[in-house]
Amino acid sequence: MGFFSSYFGGTEYSTIAHPLTTDELNHLFWNTHHPNLSEHQKHLVEDAILKKRDSSGKISLHHIHEILLDLSQHQHLISEFDRKDLQTIFKTYFDTHFKG
Repeated sequence: MGFFSSYFGGTEYSTIAHPLTTDELNHLFWNTHHPNLSEHQKHLVEDAILKKRDSSGKISLHHIHEILLDLSQHQHLISEFDRKDLQTIFKTYFDTHFKG
């Protein structure tokens, strides 16, 4: 599985969706220091995540990873450093709030 995941672009991030409220997302963006992200970039990432949530307000860490990759590598709207920083913040949040 590892070979195919790395060859075809899979990730180690969970595909299990968990609730992420707008308030929780706002807290992650506006109460965490992101020295290299402008306010405009924060809004771009926040809006993309809010749009990707399912109808029950859930999103997976894998979907967040895809969003951040698109914004950094395809659209060039955030840097690779910021993508990695944000992914770490979301991974920590998901690991802390949704164990098992």
